[in-house]
Amino acid sequence: MADPRSPERINFCDAVVEEAEQIATQLAKDEKWRHLFNNEEDSAFRAAIEGSKHMKALHLVIKNLMGDLEKRRLGNRDDNHLLAFVFDEASSLFYTNGLSFKSDAGRYIALNRIISCLREFPIWFFFLSTESKVEKILPPDIPRPAYENLYLTSANRNSAWRAYSQDPDQKLRVFPPFVAFPLNIEDQRKMRNPADRKAELAKPMVRFSGAKHIAMFGRSLWSAYTSAHQIYDVAKLKIIGGRNEYNPLDKHQVFAVLSFCLVLDTCLESTISLPLLRTAVGSFMRVVISMDQRTGFLHTTTPSEPILAQVAMEHLCKAGGYWSLSIQTLSRELLQQGLIEKGLKGELFSRLLLILAHDSLCGALGLERILTFTVKDFLLALYAPDHHDLIQVIGVQILQARMNFTHFAMTNESLLPGDPTLDLHDNLAFDQLIPVYFDKDEEEFDQSKCGAIVIQNKNKEAATTPAYIFGEEFLKIRPSGQASKANNQPPIRKKKKYAFAGMNCPILFLLFNLDTEPGTSAPVQVSCSTESSCPPVWVIHSRGHTEAVFGCLKTMRAESVVETFFVSSAVKRKGIYHQMARRNLVFDRMTRNSRYASPKVDGSRYVEDLGGWVQDSDNDGEDIQMKDG
Repeated sequence: MADPRSPERINFCDAVVEEAEQIATQLAKDEKWRHLFNNEEDSAFRAAIEGSKHMKALHLVIKNLMGDLEKRRLGNRDDNHLLAFVFDEASSLFYTNGLSFKSDAGRYIALNRIISCLREFPIWFFFLSTESKVEKILPPDIPRPAYENLYLTSANRNSAWRAYSQDPDQKLRVFPPFVAFPLNIEDQRKMRNPADRKAELAKPMVRFSGAKHIAMFGRSLWSAYTSAHQIYDVAKLKIIGGRNEYNPLDKHQVFAVLSFCLVLDTCLESTISLPLLRTAVGSFMRVVISMDQRTGFLHTTTPSEPILAQVAMEHLCKAGGYWSLSIQTLSRELLQQGLIEKGLKGELFSRLLLILAHDSLCGALGLERILTFTVKDFLLALYAPDHHDLIQVIGVQILQARMNFTHFAMTNESLLPGDPTLDLHDNLAFDQLIPVYFDKDEEEFDQSKCGAIVIQNKNKEAATTPAYIFGEEFLKIRPSGQASKANNQPPIRKKKKYAFAGMNCPILFLLFNLDTEPGTSAPVQVSCSTESSCPPVWVIHSRGHTEAVFGCLKTMRAESVVETFFVSSAVKRKGIYHQMARRNLVFDRMTRNSRYASPKVDGSRYVEDLGGWVQDSDNDGEDIQMKDG
């Protein structure tokens, strides 16, 4: 890429570096300056340099600069800008040369002492870095043992941080690191402007996938580039840590690339995940939510950035497809090592299936040609060809609806404010949601014509019927055409907190029984609700997790690695031994006979009642075996 900076900026930066080198050389040759550092007692360096001629010269430069700023204020009373120095990529101060990865706090401590000599001026100093060096920046709360000080020099000893006061033990307050830099700044800016807000909300759906549009949702870096080509080139480089090519065998690159598609979270209980997190934050675009100053522990997340999700797809689909090798690395190097949260019901595996189906449609088109596609195209890409005839019987309104998505994002709150709310957590039938649009994608966007594909994951040997989940009757389209009963469950669509109470469009419900063997029944079945007072709910109910059910696995050449990934990504909670062990969760069941053995009628002995424990059930109700007509 050509250097986008102006010649004036390049020349200015070069001049700053040249002048800095001249000053450093002059100081190194100045015998009086070197003698200031003979005393290595606490704060001796700062006390010595504060009275030096060099510091007086620096004070004079600062005063002149502050005077120039004050003149600007006199001409413009609204100019309240302060003087701020920003040191970007400040972690480079901790490396003595570019070839060594051993950290040394000497240069940071030296710079910090210079800054402390300028405390009389209203100046802010900011140190920015994606690489955490908290243990070097912060002075220790507990003094080092005396024997450790024998090996410390002025180059690696932490600065003293006692205040100048009558009390020699009084400590200065240390500012905590600030990590709350916002991302969606451009989107927020437009939403605050009434005219821009109206234009954005009316933007046709075909423009949602454009680079300029999705660049608003993420860090400001993307909006700094003028063309889509530049945005994607920078993003492709950034997401893999500046490497020339994506390596599907490198666990750090795989973690980064798949995180932006699948939402990978590390196991916070495991200390072995900390090196993975630090590398992800330092080199692979992951962001910090909070930081423990004493331990250096990071709470991180993968931000929802469509630009990075788009380029992740291109890396994974490039050169015949790296999906298979990436899944293999994810299974062996991350999931099986206990570094990644798996989920309890196969959520991670189902997200993989849906992303694979998307990439099989869009991966070959190129980043700038991905617009929208129909729900029918998506379903045919998701399921194996043997089930395509069955999918064709779904209502035309759903099959012709338009859709596109780039990645998944997690939520802890309702997705939409107001009434009705779209809250997945109060509706145990839904684990994931993909929006769809029931209108022309090139015309002005109409929010009232939005619909949804909702997904529920089951990871059990016994399958679950749609009728049991929704509490209403469903008519199976093929092979029997028989209606399945509601089993006396209260209809969830009649509840006040039903997620889609205000939606008049039909809903497509995908029910994944991932660990269920089809047996004599068809592995994929389609049914439709019979309740005439509500919009129809179409259900595709699948059993199994192999390429026989999901054709996207074969299309993306992932069928050979899917079993290892499935076993690695799903927590097994089945079998009599697991259920018996759950007795140690004292209040897992509230009935008394679940905790205490009962005497036999004849009083001969006590018998332990395991009836309530060996049933394989979850908080969302027992599973009901699916049966054909």
